[in-house]
Amino acid sequence: MTGVQTCALPICGNTPYKPPIFDNVFFYPSKTWTSDKIFKLVSSLSVNLCYVTAWQDKRYLVTARSLAAKGIPVIAGFDDVWDGTLRQYIGSTLVSLIGHNFFSHAMVSGPRQYEYARRFGFKHEQIFEIISPLVPQHGGTNN
Repeated sequence: MTGVQTCALPICGNTPYKPPIFDNVFFYPSKTWTSDKIFKLVSSLSVNLCYVTAWQDKRYLVTARSLAAKGIPVIAGFDDVWDGTLRQYIGSTLVSLIGHNFFSHAMVSGPRQYEYARRFGFKHEQIFEIISPLVPQHGGTNN
């Protein structure tokens, strides 16, 4: 099957976004899916790239690790901001040690998300920024 395959959580009250309908874009309601079901779906497709927004969800990590082991780029989406909380410091330490088994790149929407991805161990050249006139772009050169 060609096109974009999306395992999506259902719309909830605080995020009432409903995606537009496009040809060759398919949505699968994955709220009740197990990691095995997600893995089987992705394994049945010819995947060239995987973008994971719910990277904290263990159900997606099984598939992400499998794809990464095959050399398929797996991108982690960052929309949370780095606030420097104890939980973030602990999480970033753990993920920087094991996260590269799951993800090859990160996509961020701004400087604070960039900082989050950097603290998770991604190098500057592994981070893609969403380009928007409303989001100031990070011009850092630290690697």
